[in-house]
Amino acid sequence: MREHSPQVSIVVVSANTDRDDVLRALDLGAAGFIPKSGQRAVMLAALKLVLSGGVYIPPEILAREQSSRPQFAPKHHGTDRLRLSPTDFGITERQIEVLALMMQGKSNEEICRILNLAEPTVKNHVAATLKALKVKNRTEAVMAVIGHGWKLRPIEK
Repeated sequence: MREHSPQVSIVVVSANTDRDDVLRALDLGAAGFIPKSGQRAVMLAALKLVLSGGVYIPPEILAREQSSRPQFAPKHHGTDRLRLSPTDFGITERQIEVLALMMQGKSNEEICRILNLAEPTVKNHVAATLKALKVKNRTEAVMAVIGHGWKLRPIEK
């Protein structure tokens, strides 16, 4: 569907909220995954977010991946494999804040309000972050964060 109509925002609405299913749907091009068990207001807000260009991921999925502090995995992890942090990719502290808000499904406009930044500044931070992660869109950025095992601090301002 994405190939035939790339301008169409695809959202999965499902009773299943298995983390792997959510990630697979996003990986296949969905711009959102809305649990059927969600409240009507949450569903409506999620749809509005997706239609404004954002990505909606159920908070319970993100909560499983994030801690309350910006702690990153050590350079060497279990198998002694090198683990890179956002700063290793050249992502600045401000861009990490923007990325954390993107992980929460916030639109550029919402990020502007929360961080008290101008919209062109937020757009520049988003573009720089996508470039640093070598991804094309917000969904791929979310997948990259999860794939790297980064624990970004949720922003609440």
